[in-house]
Amino acid sequence: MKTFRTKTYQIRTKKLRGGQRVRMAILADLHGFVYGKENQELFQAIEAAEADAVLVAGDMVVSSEPSTAAAVAGFFCRLANSLPVFYTMGNHENKMLINPETSEKYKNYERVLTNAGVCFLHNEHVFMKIKGTDFAFYGLELPMEYYRKPASPYPDLVSIMDWHVRSICFCLHIAVGIFIKKISICWSVQGWENIQFLFGSIIRGN
Repeated sequence: MKTFRTKTYQIRTKKLRGGQRVRMAILADLHGFVYGKENQELFQAIEAAEADAVLVAGDMVVSSEPSTAAAVAGFFCRLANSLPVFYTMGNHENKMLINPETSEKYKNYERVLTNAGVCFLHNEHVFMKIKGTDFAFYGLELPMEYYRKPASPYPDLVSIMDWHVRSICFCLHIAVGIFIKKISICWSVQGWENIQFLFGSIIRGN
């Protein structure tokens, strides 16, 4: 992968205060790739987009290559110096964490980024006001069995529904087709209607 792709989506909502536009830059599946010296090309693309916050959907590293963590750490530290950065783990971060041979390297990676201001969301949420609008950012980490291709099970929504979601953003690494359909139902019967968008870096299912 020698280039990165950017896509722009526009979501209209009456929940933004004062009619001010809010822009989010979403990063997914970087897999340790570096674009330009110290990821300068990627950094400039985010600057050019005039993002108000950065949402990281996981797999910034490669679990079998711990050096990829060092490759992107500086980039995220620099990014967090100028923008709020919210990070939810993908399967590669999770694998690196639970592997005894790479666990300490991952923990150090997360510690360095956290100290720089990156906010990791481990099945939790945080609130933040951006341009007068209150946002709640949720991060969801799925157990490793949901990454077993091609027959991954469907996520159990019980624990998720216990969150009593009132968020405007819901972030996870893998978005399973039927999972999204179930969440759509929950919006109408469980008070999930306040979620403005759900995003992930992988879409599976029908």
